[in-house]
Amino acid sequence: MDLPLLDVGRIAKPNMLIRLLARRYVCVVAISFFTFSAYAVGDTQEDDLEDIVETDFIFADFQLDNRKTGVELDLATKDYQSYFIELELFNEHFAANLSCDESNTQLTGEFWEGPVAVSLVDEEAQPLFFIEDEQCYFNIELLPQLNVRMRFDAHRQIFAVLTEGKHPKTKEIMREARKLMLLKLDEQKAASLEIDDQYQAFTMPSLDISANERWNNARHNPSFYVQSVFDLLYHQSELQLNVQKSGSIRGRGKFARKLDWGGDKLHYQMGDIQHSQQGLFNVPSRGLGFLLGERASFGSRTSIDLSGYAQPLSEVELYRNDLLIDFIQLDDTGFYEFKNIDLRDQSAEYVIRITTPDGQETEQRLQKPGKHGLTPSEWTPTLTYLDSAEGLFEGGSGDSALFAGSINYALSADALLILGFESKIEETRETLFHLALDGFKWADMQSALKLGLLEDQWLYDASVSYGFGNQSIGLSSQRLASSLNTSTTHSASWGWGYEGYSSSFAASESHFGESLSRNYSAKMGYNGSTWSFSAEGQRSISRSNTDIGNSNGNNNDALSVKNFSLVGSTQTPIGNLNLSYQKSLGSTSQKSLNMSLSKNILGVSAAASLRWDLQQKRSSTSIRLSKSLPLFRVSGNLGFTNTSGWSFGFGISFGLFADDPFASMTNKSWRRSSNVVMQPFLDENNNGIWDETEAFLPEVSLTQRRRKFEKGVAEDHVRLYGVDAYDPKLFTVDDSELDNPFIVPKYREIRIESHPGGSVAFQVPFHLQYEVEGEIIRLNAEQEPQNKIGAVPLHLYKLSESAKNKNSSQNTSGKNPVFVKTYYSEPDGFYVIDKLKSGDYRLVVDAEYQHKEALNCEPCEVEFNTDSAEDHLLMAELITLSPQPENKHEDKG
Repeated sequence: MDLPLLDVGRIAKPNMLIRLLARRYVCVVAISFFTFSAYAVGDTQEDDLEDIVETDFIFADFQLDNRKTGVELDLATKDYQSYFIELELFNEHFAANLSCDESNTQLTGEFWEGPVAVSLVDEEAQPLFFIEDEQCYFNIELLPQLNVRMRFDAHRQIFAVLTEGKHPKTKEIMREARKLMLLKLDEQKAASLEIDDQYQAFTMPSLDISANERWNNARHNPSFYVQSVFDLLYHQSELQLNVQKSGSIRGRGKFARKLDWGGDKLHYQMGDIQHSQQGLFNVPSRGLGFLLGERASFGSRTSIDLSGYAQPLSEVELYRNDLLIDFIQLDDTGFYEFKNIDLRDQSAEYVIRITTPDGQETEQRLQKPGKHGLTPSEWTPTLTYLDSAEGLFEGGSGDSALFAGSINYALSADALLILGFESKIEETRETLFHLALDGFKWADMQSALKLGLLEDQWLYDASVSYGFGNQSIGLSSQRLASSLNTSTTHSASWGWGYEGYSSSFAASESHFGESLSRNYSAKMGYNGSTWSFSAEGQRSISRSNTDIGNSNGNNNDALSVKNFSLVGSTQTPIGNLNLSYQKSLGSTSQKSLNMSLSKNILGVSAAASLRWDLQQKRSSTSIRLSKSLPLFRVSGNLGFTNTSGWSFGFGISFGLFADDPFASMTNKSWRRSSNVVMQPFLDENNNGIWDETEAFLPEVSLTQRRRKFEKGVAEDHVRLYGVDAYDPKLFTVDDSELDNPFIVPKYREIRIESHPGGSVAFQVPFHLQYEVEGEIIRLNAEQEPQNKIGAVPLHLYKLSESAKNKNSSQNTSGKNPVFVKTYYSEPDGFYVIDKLKSGDYRLVVDAEYQHKEALNCEPCEVEFNTDSAEDHLLMAELITLSPQPENKHEDKG
């Protein structure tokens, strides 16, 4: 027979635990004896069964109309299959006046909307009630006959009823539940700490440094790569620098910070900017400048070139929806670029994964179009200026400048309305005004529209996509402008995906001045648990407009280009293998093969790569080995090319913490982390501020989703390393290493918002907490203790020094007892009051409860001081409830 599981949260009291276990033990022994007797003797009369099987009780949380009541009802059971409620208890909590009619086996009386009469036997004439200690218990399965829907969860010990608001106390319970909810919210808010983002004039940089030496043909070529984040002039500073032997410096730098705009966060950046929001005008996409906006967005662009710097000799992989589509082996410059990333697929998600020569991996996730991050009716501005001919450390990518701005307004959670302008500055200045609607959805259809006016001509970019089942189709049309002419493009696409397999086809036709081009592309791929594969074929045909319609097939002006690429990755016993093959036929014929293999062998990261230009008969191979040591990582590489011969390289890389750089040199990167300094201490005087005389708690740390951070302990603070707090994130105070479970933090949860290179410092007060246990007994008219007394409300007050003397004439409103909380005893009379701070308290039996139940109490108030607790546990004075004497002078007429 299955016995119900005990609720661990309710057996924290030793005396109650002994009583519950004893009761369960008696029940199990009795049921076992009954089973054996029935098997040995045969049929047994029902009267005899009730003499053998002892009644047990389940304490169930009473929920009324989907609301907690704070009341526990004890339900009786003899076999843990049928459960009964005491009639007197039912009348009390259901505002009823029912009685058991044993002679007619009926439940009769007044219930809410009028008189009722419910049979107490089932269809087989089996009783649905029993009498014990002169009390009537009826089966809770009868409640539906009283128009009360019921749900009883024996495992979780929850007894819930739905009365559709008919219960007279529903509104009262709703008010009490709301008060309780607000109280819990206040408690939760008081137990959490929020730390806002702060920028400082200067913080020590967190540095990633890589020094490399390369020998080739008796010549050496040293280089240094540095990546750093730190605060400078109240801005977040980011630097990527590559220094070559010649002294030339290549790299990028950026200064950024967040701004408060209403309840939202605006970001602005200064320095080397990559801009990708324009869509109707051919304007520069990167250069030296300024950018302000909610966050980076691709806007309506159909494609973009992604570029950046990484540690030299790293491998950079590009993933679309977790499918590897391209990868690059970097040279000594550390520069990478992926051309023409298609942004027309709104559901596509791109990730750049960088694996450094020492085996460390980092990911950069590109934001998808349409994710504007605003709630409905919110708006945000964007503003951009950049000079494509300039850069902080090197020249730009063009000879023009861009000035653009817009106002973004969220029509809904998905739809964004944009009103703006784009101005291209060359020898002359051209300005385009545009209106855009992005992310508009209707059923399974999604569309975007952008209209612009450039001088006297209209430009547009419109797209619509529809998904059904495993397929999707899309249509788009564009009329764009460049410095030479306008172009018009119409395209259609189809896609399919199922259980890792995917395929797509797209066709487009473009008119540019006097020329026409048609493009066709087909893609297919598979992404499995151990391998992935993608293949793509493209064909482009370009010709002048005068040749359109000429069907003889001998168009000398026609230009046809065919491209084919094959990319695959797999996990093999010898390592992770990436392979790509690319072939191009047309005016420039090219064929190339790239392969890379990586594996970790006994703590050594090994990688080999092959790059083979099949058209120009050039090849290069390299082998790289790296080993991680506590303070740094070392790497070596050996390479060969058929044009320059053998080469050998050696490198060392390490990270420097921001607090004490050269004392904390390590092989780990912290460039996305904040400098978090925590000061946990035992707040003995409860002022929330650490005093030098108070104990510092070095065992305390922070966790995030069970992730623990490395930490360094000083004399009065704990420094955590690797905390990525770029956005507001929730951390949990980890005090598991403290020996005393009664030392608890004031803040259990801490929400930190910071930025890479930022510094965060805060204090976490801890308090000694105490637990008070007590018992209430209730006597009947014969002065005998009752087994069940119900939930007795007890009010707890914190006493000041003068409030200890209730008759003190010195009491003022500021010194009166301060109400803390109302507690309820268990139905058997035991109660526990935990999480008490040090001090004097008074526990008072609720006066309304005494009047309603016609009870006297001795004592009615119990005072205690936590300093008298032994091992933080205090036993309170016994409270006795007894019935009030009858009033003999009561008017009987």
